[in-house]
Amino acid sequence: MGTVRFTIEGPVKDYEGFSTFAKSLCEHIEAEEPGVLAYEIFADASARRVMLHELYADEEAFLTHVAHMNDTGRLAEMLTLMDFERITILNRITDERVRRIFADFNAVELHGMAGVAR
Repeated sequence: MGTVRFTIEGPVKDYEGFSTFAKSLCEHIEAEEPGVLAYEIFADASARRVMLHELYADEEAFLTHVAHMNDTGRLAEMLTLMDFERITILNRITDERVRRIFADFNAVELHGMAGVAR
């Protein structure tokens, strides 16, 4: 079981609403989800687009996050504020439960060819 790392890209329907939502979500993740190693949101305000970069310690940490997002209604709220135009998985996924979640969003899985990360 390895890390889970991916990006989500898409247009924002309500930029100010999404900004408020994102800040609140990140505060919760920092306080309550230690298995989330990175949850970063980058924005192009003029184009009203965002990119999320998410990194989880392992597949269980990702599943915990997904359960939280569903149980609290935050995923539904996020989907009212932005469209998930593209999800790109940046590492190999081994857990079938995680694969099914990504398949529901038509995610693209890439595999590293070379690189250095510290």
